[in-house]
Amino acid sequence: MVNTRLEQIARRQMNSAGIGPEPRARPYAPWGEEIIAVEDYQFLCDLLRGDGKKPEEYIDEFNFRVGLGGNKIEKIWISHLSIGHLPESIGNLSYLEELSLTNCGISELPSELCKLSRLRSINFRNNKIAKLPEEIGVLQNLATLELAGNLINSLPLSLYKAKSISQLILGQNQFTEISTGIYGLNSLEYLELSFNQIAELPSEINRLSKLKQLGMGYNPIRKLPKSIVELGALEKLDIRGTQITSLPDEMEDMPHLKSIYVTESIYCSMWVRKKLAKVAKLG
Repeated sequence: MVNTRLEQIARRQMNSAGIGPEPRARPYAPWGEEIIAVEDYQFLCDLLRGDGKKPEEYIDEFNFRVGLGGNKIEKIWISHLSIGHLPESIGNLSYLEELSLTNCGISELPSELCKLSRLRSINFRNNKIAKLPEEIGVLQNLATLELAGNLINSLPLSLYKAKSISQLILGQNQFTEISTGIYGLNSLEYLELSFNQIAELPSEINRLSKLKQLGMGYNPIRKLPKSIVELGALEKLDIRGTQITSLPDEMEDMPHLKSIYVTESIYCSMWVRKKLAKVAKLG
């Protein structure tokens, strides 16, 4: 049962705002003692409309979590619900920092998503998204963008202006090439592009000087550019399931390389094979 005192406080807040004594959206959170701001609660109602339930009906569900700061939503983790769309009212969640909606059948993202200047992490893994809002690059605090398992074949040019991005996870999409714009992401440490249709890893990859993990597995790539040895921070490389048959000898000198995931039949020189004996994972 919801705390009666909290409900009275919430209603007084709504009355003072001119909303009225019997609002459609109840401004409290049954899963906690905090009172949710009216517009934040309304977003949850809009989000769950396709599933036919109200937020309070998910109080005990493991796949529905909302983190609050005061009366504002700061974090959302929802998975395996039939949401289907992301309502425009998400633009009202001005304090939102983490947004995770996975396996929810989402196909379109509203431009209002780009109003959330505090967003640090976005996870839309395993949905039906084909494109991102053109203005997404305005999210200058965004550090993690996870979009694996969608229908995306290109990224908006504005995204490459989001200099704070350190993790870009794009596996299992429909990319056929790596845009040159990606090399402007100076903070990028983790780039995952496995299970796409990328045929070439450009030599400009060496411009990602902070890159620690690179996933290119299960793409029709035939060779690695020699410039890959210039990735001085690289710790992990995944090229399983590619058509790569040899590795550059100079990889022996990569100072931080700890793991190389390769196919068992790959050829490399004795120098590199000695290195692989220590770090390679065969698959």
